[in-house]
Amino acid sequence: MCSRFLTSPLNKKPRKLRCGCLQIVPSSEPGMEARGAGGSRERKKAVSKSIKAGLQFPVGCIARFLKKGRYAQRTRTGAPISLAALLEYLAAVRSSEEAMGPKDSSEI
Repeated sequence: MCSRFLTSPLNKKPRKLRCGCLQIVPSSEPGMEARGAGGSRERKKAVSKSIKAGLQFPVGCIARFLKKGRYAQRTRTGAPISLAALLEYLAAVRSSEEAMGPKDSSEI
């Protein structure tokens, strides 16, 4: 018998284990919720790396491509973020050049 399960604090009832010992568990009264090892915790909403970095380009996909492409044995966590920021900047520059229209060849 396990001696640690024999004492009974208030609002708790004994439960029999497989070994025959009694374990004290909290009762199911309102306001007396049991907090086990992650039993009743609510899961937080997932936040992507792109949102954390404030970017539009997908940081997770770029990280996956860096890993699958075998460009290096290891990649740091900041590498796909900086690469996504660079690609986003280049795309913004390209789109702003297109918005300004074609350049005249006589001005060159």
